[in-house]
Amino acid sequence: ELRRAIELKEQPQSHLWAALAFEQIHEWRAAQDHLLRALQLEQSGQSSSSSDSFRGELHETLGRIYLRLGRADKAIKELKKGMRLQERDVSTSLSLGEALHERGQNVEAMAAMAHADVERSTDVHAHLVHARIAEALDEDDVALDAYQRAVKLASSHPKQITTSQRVEALLGAARLALRLEKIDAASASLEQATTQL
Repeated sequence: ELRRAIELKEQPQSHLWAALAFEQIHEWRAAQDHLLRALQLEQSGQSSSSSDSFRGELHETLGRIYLRLGRADKAIKELKKGMRLQERDVSTSLSLGEALHERGQNVEAMAAMAHADVERSTDVHAHLVHARIAEALDEDDVALDAYQRAVKLASSHPKQITTSQRVEALLGAARLALRLEKIDAASASLEQATTQL
């Protein structure tokens, strides 16, 4: 039905909505196709409500999709385009930090994470990304804190986290606690992790 509706009135907004729907069900290629078509229509002037904010949203969404497709290089490019066109938001900063980390640009990734306001986030994924970046930068105290926040969120919001995220948070906390010679904390995290496997 969605495809038929788009065919009847093909506009960039329709393709964005379709892409967002496909993103929700993890159909990354279909989402990418709709976003590329929306950008093509937008560039040809076939938009009834064209604005910098709308174009920014198209680029930011495409950046997230590229990130899920394992194309961090393209994700960075699109996320940065989107940020130039509209105000930076938390999820875009998080996606940019994650993409930069995947490319090994950890100093830039940490700067992007500063705009994501991770410390106050209730998103386990945000804390895991923050922890990975901090660990790559050898900021062990920051990484341990981020892994521990992810563990706490996993306990208080168990339905918002996958088993693999929970295990990553626990093993990360254990690894960093060992590195910082906090043996009791490392033991507790390892013990919890083994119950998840």
